[in-house]
Amino acid sequence: MYLKSIKLHNFRCFGDAQIIEFNRGLNVLVGENDSGKSAIIDAIRIVLGTTDQSWYRMELSDFYNEDKFVDINIIIKFCDLSDDEQAAFLECLSYEKNDTTYVPCLYLHWTCKYLLNFTPPRTTTVLSTGLNGDGQAPSAMARELLRVTYLRPLRDAYSNMQSGRNSRLSQIMQGIPDLNDGTSEYTPEIELNTLSLTGIADLSNKLLANHPKLKKTNEDISEILSKKMLLKGDDVTTHFEVSGTDTTEVKKLVTLLEKLDLSIHNNLGKGNVGLGTSNILSMACELLLNRNIGSYFLLIEEPEAHIHAQRQLRLIQSLQNEVNLNKHTHQIIITTHSPLLASAASLENIMIIKDARPFSLSKTHTKLDDDDYKFLERYLDATKSNLFFAKSVMIVEGPSEELLLPTIAKILKRDFTENGVSIVNVRSTGLRRFSKIFQRNDEANILEV
Repeated sequence: MYLKSIKLHNFRCFGDAQIIEFNRGLNVLVGENDSGKSAIIDAIRIVLGTTDQSWYRMELSDFYNEDKFVDINIIIKFCDLSDDEQAAFLECLSYEKNDTTYVPCLYLHWTCKYLLNFTPPRTTTVLSTGLNGDGQAPSAMARELLRVTYLRPLRDAYSNMQSGRNSRLSQIMQGIPDLNDGTSEYTPEIELNTLSLTGIADLSNKLLANHPKLKKTNEDISEILSKKMLLKGDDVTTHFEVSGTDTTEVKKLVTLLEKLDLSIHNNLGKGNVGLGTSNILSMACELLLNRNIGSYFLLIEEPEAHIHAQRQLRLIQSLQNEVNLNKHTHQIIITTHSPLLASAASLENIMIIKDARPFSLSKTHTKLDDDDYKFLERYLDATKSNLFFAKSVMIVEGPSEELLLPTIAKILKRDFTENGVSIVNVRSTGLRRFSKIFQRNDEANILEV
């Protein structure tokens, strides 16, 4: 299945109801600051939950204009559910007519209310299903199928890959299928390479408990205890026990995996690498976590953070290839401020977010022809892609206008840079094609540039 659309009402900058439709596979949300990109990402992860089990506390600031008298309403629609997914959400499905057949889809209605009759005030949320929101909520097990992997902006990716209680690395490793295959209990006659991970833990516990130095220490403690501290006739013995020996295999496995650090080697040797490499390493691990399950959803905010240009290109190409290979199960939604990433992504996968309104560049929404897409993907480089992030765009045919118009604007005290205007030189041949990026099939939904 894939996330077909999300409808936002009264959530942050989305006051009036807005419907954002997503493509299968890769979706790249671009636009200037405070346009609503992060609000879309946050709405998805708040409703669906995240694989790292993080929890988000709703605040008054999440309500549009902090209007606590109007509820937040978020509706998420999923389409193309597999047979197993249809079975998991059987009681929650809606059926929509498609030509002569009815196809199942899943609607999630999420509502957040601000309760004023409490001191201090608090929020409460309700989840329902169905086309009109009158169906029962999915079971807890079914909701686990909807969890998204979320990579926040400017994240401490290096720390995420280090050992510790509830470390992200251990959570990722737990998702590897058949990770604990092998013999779970050590006996002297078996070969060590046949042990499972919990078998390794069992062997370690036995070696620790039976170490000669520890045995001698235990004997010394018993001797001091019996000769100097206990009464005659007291029958007390001591022995060392390894903590966690009697726990379940699952607990043993988790404890073992939480000891793992993921280190990286480079030409300078082993040690801490830069933030950019750590960022890429973190994303690689997240992709590994989701590779072995059915449908999965990956949300990444600002993947370009700390990553130089060539690696940015490699990253977006890798994400594009990932979804192309698994287009029926993998969906990735990223936000970016990088013209380089925007230029490398397929034009159909880009969605401009402007003033809390979405403008998809897919074929069903623009007046671009097939030839236009081919032309623009060839010539829409990083320099020209800054038009996706500008308040206004001026398209010119050559270098003369590119040099002259900003100077005229500065003389008129309408400096392009100060007013967020992007000037794009299309070198005479692409004027019509570039202008059609902003022309919509729905003429009522105009993208003002």
